[in-house]
Amino acid sequence: MDVKEDKPTVLLSQNAPTHHFFHVTELQKLVNLINSILGPDVDNLGKFSSVEFGDDNWNGRQWKLDSMTLKLAKDESFIQMLERLG
Repeated sequence: MDVKEDKPTVLLSQNAPTHHFFHVTELQKLVNLINSILGPDVDNLGKFSSVEFGDDNWNGRQWKLDSMTLKLAKDESFIQMLERLG
C-alpha cells in the first residue's frame, strides 16, 4: 500500500454475521480482547458496555500504534477493523 494513499485497509472482518446479524456480546468480547492485547483505545473507554451501542448505532473504537491507527467499526451488519497510516 502506498503510504500517501488515504484509503483504509481492512485487517479484520466478519465473514458473515451470526444468524445474519451480530450480537452485542460478540462485539463486547472482541473489544475487550483487543483492549487486552493493544491496551486502551484512544478515548480510553475501557471495557465495552452495551450502553455504548444504543439504538443500533456505534461510533466504534480506535487504537493508535506508532504511525498507524486501527479502527473497529460497524459497517451495516458487519464488524470490521480498518488500518490507516499516518
